[in-house]
Amino acid sequence: MSLGPTFGSANTPAGIATVIANLLASGCIDNSGIANALTSKLSAAQAAINGGQIQTAINTLGAFQSQVQAQSGKHISNSCTTTFTLIVTGTSLGEVHLASANVSAPSTNAAGILAADASMAITKLAGVNTADPIVGTVFNAPAGTMVTILNGAGTSTVLGPTTTDGTGFYYFANTGLVKGVSYSIKVTVPAGFSGVTPTSQTFIWGGKGLAFNFTLF
Repeated sequence: MSLGPTFGSANTPAGIATVIANLLASGCIDNSGIANALTSKLSAAQAAINGGQIQTAINTLGAFQSQVQAQSGKHISNSCTTTFTLIVTGTSLGEVHLASANVSAPSTNAAGILAADASMAITKLAGVNTADPIVGTVFNAPAGTMVTILNGAGTSTVLGPTTTDGTGFYYFANTGLVKGVSYSIKVTVPAGFSGVTPTSQTFIWGGKGLAFNFTLF
């Protein structure tokens, strides 16, 4: 018998929200109000990212960290053990036999996971050193998925390409974009993923942050 990971690390607000949902479902966060308050901060951070307000997003994630630290060992466990029942069935001489036992998953530091995830998100955003970036997520992106900013006709590269991270997240710092000029953003996947055609979207750069999300497959 093997146990898959119940909780994981994430470095985007949406990914961290999923971790919170898992922790709440398992009892490692024992108060839905605390979980909702944390998720609200993540939504506010994502809204700030979508609007190109990177420092605001960083500040909001800092507030998220502070709340996690304040609740560590209280409503957010720093030593949570999940117990479930394992049932084994078998047959002998035509008769069915059942056996069951309670099994405990390894102890989980829920507060530590969330604090570390927020730190990763802040570190990633701190790397955006030009105001008003273009950011987004390519959902279901296979490893090696690339995002490129092209001219409006889609015939020449203006920025990138950049590779999405493990969650499909990407960003551009917008160096070289001209206000009022038309561009297109294009997503391509590595060779070997048959049936997946490149997807793109045209936009006019208005000098403000933009967020483009794409879904593959």
